[in-house]
Amino acid sequence: MQIHIQTKEFEMTDAIQKYLDKKMKVIQKLVEYAPGKHEVWIELLKTTQHHNKGKYFESKIDIALKKRTIHAQERGENIYEAIDKMEARVVRELKHYKDKYSAKERRQARKWKALTHFSSAVFSKKKSWRNKDEGM
Repeated sequence: MQIHIQTKEFEMTDAIQKYLDKKMKVIQKLVEYAPGKHEVWIELLKTTQHHNKGKYFESKIDIALKKRTIHAQERGENIYEAIDKMEARVVRELKHYKDKYSAKERRQARKWKALTHFSSAVFSKKKSWRNKDEGM
């Protein structure tokens, strides 16, 4: 899984990087379930320079999976709050994707089992009446 991080209008500190890495471990565990290669683009930005109050930190994430792209965009009063909200939304969407994908696999397995279901008489060691007639 490749992770691309971009910041705008503020400096990425070591504390923010460590916090983001901690949050990405949770996301990475869920993404590993999906087949194929994955790319993650994260954008952290400060939307305004002249306000001192309000939700002006923003975090965006795009996760490219095999058949779907998951996108989340959240705002917060500080960058940590924005990252927390983004991570919660992405985890919720990834769990939904994972459940949907695994349910599809289970449905296919049930269909295959129904198609290949054999009678127990085929595998039993008892001789049927046909075998007795042939032996005589």
